[in-house]
Amino acid sequence: MNYYNNEGAKLSNSTRPFSNKIKTSAALRWLEHTRIPSRRVEQLNTSRGPIALPLQNDWQALLNQLYTLATVSVITRNPHATIEQKTDFQAIRFEQQRATLHNNNLNLQFCFGDWQSGFAISESTPQGISHGFRFYDKNGNETHQINLTSESNFAAYEAIKITFADHNAPLTSVTTPIEQTRVTDEQDRHTLCQDWLKLQTPLELDQTLQQLGLQRLQAFQLAGADFAYPVDIAEIGSLLHVVNDADLHLCLGVRNPGALQIHCGHIEVIQETDEGHLLRNNHFKMNLNLNKAHSAWVVRTPHPKGETIALELYGNSEQHIALIYADPSQPKAHHWQQLMAHLTPLQNG
Repeated sequence: MNYYNNEGAKLSNSTRPFSNKIKTSAALRWLEHTRIPSRRVEQLNTSRGPIALPLQNDWQALLNQLYTLATVSVITRNPHATIEQKTDFQAIRFEQQRATLHNNNLNLQFCFGDWQSGFAISESTPQGISHGFRFYDKNGNETHQINLTSESNFAAYEAIKITFADHNAPLTSVTTPIEQTRVTDEQDRHTLCQDWLKLQTPLELDQTLQQLGLQRLQAFQLAGADFAYPVDIAEIGSLLHVVNDADLHLCLGVRNPGALQIHCGHIEVIQETDEGHLLRNNHFKMNLNLNKAHSAWVVRTPHPKGETIALELYGNSEQHIALIYADPSQPKAHHWQQLMAHLTPLQNG
């Protein structure tokens, strides 16, 4: 049998997977009986014969070994958007239950305290057998995916599987927690606005809202139009076409509760597809389904060189879909700000 990575490149004899029938059968038995992750198990347990090996949930230790894989493909998705680019994990940093990776045009953040399960996946594709890791939250939603490429170290991948395999993984039921929106008052608004003014990047807002116990859209409505305001979602498709012709350096992100991935660079192609819009250059690609976007918000945060103005898209149950902004230190950032100013504002709340 021939083995391939996710790009279709054939692996050499020295990097082909070893035979381990006991571990493989144990993993398949576990996958057949577990209900985690419920929303992906049908895709994993297909007739093409994928192998899903459960992993121990020592996520920091596992992530800390990913640098041995060399270059991999990292994929972050939510129900309505996906972003993918190549990187290595040499520069990963940890703080409590979070990990951050800054590498060239990539900004990758993991909130692995919310991760529930992970698998080493080998599955058949039209090009051969692909290999990688997938991680899921407590609701069975995929938080992040890592695929091997032609530049990856397959022996290191096998070593990680051996080290972190969990053959006694418990059967776990999926539960959907009910998010409680806490009641806010004028003092909450004052505290939020004061903390907001101290920010220096859009990403720092996440930690501020977590500390205050506020949900994102709740905070936008509480802070008011000086900080965030909704705009006409029907205008976003036209905006993307303008961006495609403007040669702007933008930061584009996709988030879910367990991960946030951002690519910063020039978008070379924006094209409409059956499922929405494809945005890409030689280093990344992003699929965005605008048809599922229920609201769009312009969000303003301070920056040492002025102000960052971001566009954030949300689904009908207030789940975050995508994030787009221009770094004020980049040329033509003012062009993006002008585009944001021309979007039709709606009544806040």
